[in-house]
Amino acid sequence: MIGHNWNSALYHLFGTIKSFRWILKKAESIWIEQARNNSFSFQLQRHTTCTNGWQTYYRSPLEKSPCQPRSFLLQREFTSNVHSRTNESVRKFKEVLLVNEKGERVGVMSGEQAYQYAANAQQDVMEVSAKAAPPVWKLVDLKQVLRANRLREKMERKQAVEQRRKSEVKEIRISPAIDDHDFQGKVDRAKEFLSTGRRVRFSVRFRRGQGKYASRLESLAERIKEQLKDIPCTIQVKRKPRPPPREGASTQNTTHVSQLEEEQDPFELYIEPTSK
Repeated sequence: MIGHNWNSALYHLFGTIKSFRWILKKAESIWIEQARNNSFSFQLQRHTTCTNGWQTYYRSPLEKSPCQPRSFLLQREFTSNVHSRTNESVRKFKEVLLVNEKGERVGVMSGEQAYQYAANAQQDVMEVSAKAAPPVWKLVDLKQVLRANRLREKMERKQAVEQRRKSEVKEIRISPAIDDHDFQGKVDRAKEFLSTGRRVRFSVRFRRGQGKYASRLESLAERIKEQLKDIPCTIQVKRKPRPPPREGASTQNTTHVSQLEEEQDPFELYIEPTSK
């Protein structure tokens, strides 16, 4: 009875292990298929103890190798990071000029010899001048090239974002009848935009029936300047002409509103952050 229970337990254990291995294989095949669809190759290059030296082949990193490697490198050759041909591509050339990492001339040789030279030196080889006669290939560390290209692209994207922010103007509309709570919220938004390098434009607009608040415009501009005095920025006030009266509007109402607004015109405040 005890032996039967042990046999049953071992049977279920091995069944579970087999199922788990099948799940891993399935996930691995899906991962490889997605990688191929994303147009980059898992190119494994490793220096083994085999007689053929450096080997370039396509396989899963989970697959076991027939011979133990001294070192291996999983290279994801993204076309956005490396725009030149590398490694295996040199073998199809009849004649190339090979230079080392310092740019010193190694010699003119066939593509196969250049590939074997790079393999013996445990380095990668990359095309640097395709139009030269013969084409110039250089010994490089592809990991460092990929890292430098990714860093350069990251800096370019960061600079593009900064330039876009500097050219972008965030408009904040306020009413002459704004209360203190809403005014503070608008100012906080302006401070947030200015801290990220964006320019801000406060635009004061009158609605129908707000002509009696025209006398508040000057004090409103002073309040905004007072709130932003701790932030290094330049403030420029631009007066906006009043729009002409709408057609069909009552002459009596138009005259009344213009008399109330004749003290001050609506304005815009252009605020641009400055470097500290």
